[in-house]
Amino acid sequence: GKRLTSVPKHIWMNVTELDLSDNLLDLTHIDSFKRLNLFSHLVSLNLSGNYLPLLLKDHLYSFSSLKVLDLSRCKLAAVEADALTSLSSLQMFFLGDVQSTAVKDLRLSPFVEIRGDENNGQKVGDRAMRIRVSKRMAQDGNSD
Repeated sequence: GKRLTSVPKHIWMNVTELDLSDNLLDLTHIDSFKRLNLFSHLVSLNLSGNYLPLLLKDHLYSFSSLKVLDLSRCKLAAVEADALTSLSSLQMFFLGDVQSTAVKDLRLSPFVEIRGDENNGQKVGDRAMRIRVSKRMAQDGNSD
């Protein structure tokens, strides 16, 4: 298995896909995200299976090109409402078997598809999430 405890320093800065899944990264350390944010060209970031109990707005700030974010199996307990607002290109967000209360206030573009953990048949309040997003869009008076 992979046993990285920190984001490696020897990765090219212009990398577009980064898979750090199933390592021993403790993403509660702000340095981990400082280093990750150096990869501003990322289109796909897989952090699944690492430790990230809380996702904050300050964590992911330089990923304007990011389309796919995988945070499944990260023991995610809470996500700050604006944690993903700087991810202007995000299209798919993998959450795994996270509690729907963890993402209840999350603000997302209506174009983002949220995926729960298909394997255990539990849909993360996936549908509720989409409905909530479209309701919020309706409240904002945005119409396509």
